Amino acid sequence: MRAWLREYLPGGTQLPPEEHARRVRLINVVLCVIVPVLFIVGLARGYAPHHLLIDIGAPVALPALVSLNLRNRRARSVGVSFALMSSAGIFVHLTGGMIEAHFMYFVLIPLIALYQDWVPFVVAIACVLANHSLLGWLTPMNVYSHAEGQHRPWLWALIHTAFLLALIVVMLIFWNSAERRQRTLSTTLDELRSTQTQLVQAQKLESIGQLAAGIAHEINTPIQFVGDNIRFLGSGMDELFLVVRSFDELVEAARSVPELAAQVQRVELVRHDLDLDYLSLEIPDAVTQSLGGIERVAEIVRALKGVAHPMADQLGSTDINQLIENTVLVARHEWRSVAEMRLDLDPDLPFVECVSGPVSQVILNLVVNAAHAIEERYGSSALDRGLIVVSSECVSGRVRIGVSDNGSGIAEEHRSRVFDPFFTTKEVGKGAGQGLSISYSVVVDQHSGTIQIDQGWVNGTRIVVELPIEHEAPEAQKLAEVA
Repeated sequence: MRAWLREYLPGGTQLPPEEHARRVRLINVVLCVIVPVLFIVGLARGYAPHHLLIDIGAPVALPALVSLNLRNRRARSVGVSFALMSSAGIFVHLTGGMIEAHFMYFVLIPLIALYQDWVPFVVAIACVLANHSLLGWLTPMNVYSHAEGQHRPWLWALIHTAFLLALIVVMLIFWNSAERRQRTLSTTLDELRSTQTQLVQAQKLESIGQLAAGIAHEINTPIQFVGDNIRFLGSGMDELFLVVRSFDELVEAARSVPELAAQVQRVELVRHDLDLDYLSLEIPDAVTQSLGGIERVAEIVRALKGVAHPMADQLGSTDINQLIENTVLVARHEWRSVAEMRLDLDPDLPFVECVSGPVSQVILNLVVNAAHAIEERYGSSALDRGLIVVSSECVSGRVRIGVSDNGSGIAEEHRSRVFDPFFTTKEVGKGAGQGLSISYSVVVDQHSGTIQIDQGWVNGTRIVVELPIEHEAPEAQKLAEVA
């Protein structure tokens, strides 16, 4: 029943607070006009002033004044609606039940309609039924000026209520249609904003990708000759140490020759000052460590070139495992200080027909979010580190990518909104609420896949992405091709 009411009956939620306040002031002004008019009509009909003060003040002025101090919008609407309907009933009473006076109900209904809420209409119907039936039965002369109404007040109460109800139903249908159009327009506007944001993001990513590819290319050349030179120095040092060891043998043989004793002593003194034993142990280690560092830089450059490849924005066969490794490596600065990274990749994973650039962005967003969640839970201390696990597997003809963490997790009330544009639970400056929204668009809209939160994951968060192995055109594109 509640769902039906929310779906088909307006609740006044479409009105902005400023507009609602303006309409409340308008209706209060109308009430301020009605009250003295009723008082004048009563005096003209011969009623005593104190009698009018009680008859008008209690059912009209008092509810209106009380409603002004109410904070709840619906309660305020109900109070003023009751005052309006009571003023119509008093007007009928003061005119002796003139049939023309009954039309005041229909005049005031549009005022109640300004609230755009269905509950005040219920109050209006209840007031009409009470006035026309109960008062019509107790004092029929004050409600109906014709004999038929005085003899059968219940019937005429139902007739008046039916007309009133018909008017209200027409208004409700109109409002329902208007609210549906408003919701459609709001949804369309949100989609346009989201699309605009994604286009801006795509342009930024394209520029960053071109810049990254250029930087990677420029870094690659000096890294190569630095590595080659260090390898050359390493091999050269090995040969020099062979020569040094040969000289050591020569010096050892020269010890037995008295004429060479002075030269042998000088050579041993120089050897001791240079500490050749220490150098022979440390130089090979330094060369090995330097080559390891250069190889790591080269690996990062290769990963950056893979992520920012010009073909990354075109549909093609992609090694998802390699894409994951490259993306995780590029994002290493985000997670290395707060978490350990574990890759659980299926070595037999088939290639996926996709646009690798946006898919890489999806993985990057998920890894960065996981790192932020872990930092939120454990802080940036090196003592407490979290764990991020990126997995891949083939399930029922689709490739499944999972990114899990043991961070702070997502609150239950936020899980249904995490893919909405601009929704974020991060502090100001930490996130703009676009990462998961763009990821949803890339996976669902661009690749006809799925992205969702693993509801069974309790320690942190796990987000699962599924992509079809063979590219499937989105529904909108299919319809366009058919047309």
